[in-house]
Amino acid sequence: MDGLSAELSSMEYTINELAKRASGLGDQLMTEKNEILATELYQVEKALLTAVRRIAKLHQQL
Repeated sequence: MDGLSAELSSMEYTINELAKRASGLGDQLMTEKNEILATELYQVEKALLTAVRRIAKLHQQL
């Protein structure tokens, strides 16, 4: 299970980093008054954070 645990941790980290990038880009677009694209990126961030939570839940079940 150590390999699986390491893989899940890596996935959590990577997806969390993608969520941060989506949020940062959304913030940038919001300041540029591009609210439609910013809102879409915030939805992407939300979906990614949901994925992180689900992976974390799996990780805890090991």
